[in-house]
Amino acid sequence: MFASKEEYHRRYDICKSCGHFDYILKRCTACGCFMPFKAKVSWMKCPHGFWDVVETACPIDINENIEGPEDLQDLENVERIKQHFKNLKT
Repeated sequence: MFASKEEYHRRYDICKSCGHFDYILKRCTACGCFMPFKAKVSWMKCPHGFWDVVETACPIDINENIEGPEDLQDLENVERIKQHFKNLKT
């Protein structure tokens, strides 16, 4: 699920050198993601193609229906999180 330490640093260094990187918020202005997190997740990719996924498949089925608290501990933000990951896949 997580990229290696070396891969994380490689990705994050690329982000910090990109014109879309907001140094104050540590966010990408192109995709809106918090880059210290996104660069660490192996199945994430840069929307501009500067770095790609490390693993071939997403370990989470974002289309799976969440039925109850046993399925996901933090149900408060489920729809927001699901929508965010759907947007990242495109």
